[in-house]
Amino acid sequence: MKKLRQNPVTKTRVVADLIGNDFRNQTDATNYGFTDDRDQVSGYTIKQIEDVLRKTSSWNGWKDNIKNRYDNATEENLDQLFKAYE
Repeated sequence: MKKLRQNPVTKTRVVADLIGNDFRNQTDATNYGFTDDRDQVSGYTIKQIEDVLRKTSSWNGWKDNIKNRYDNATEENLDQLFKAYE
């Protein structure tokens, strides 16, 4: 099991990708995550991410808890996004 003690920059970028829909605008200079097909996730709030993160001890657990706790139209792309940051 991969521990959540990931590089802080990686966690920050995942959060940016979970919140923003900037995958649609690859010229957006404010995107700190991926700007290609790996970033097909958006619409989660910082509160949702924080609430799930508090109860998580592993990288995949974080992803699974987000999926299990919240409905999101882009949820089917979470596996791809988290795998891209491994």
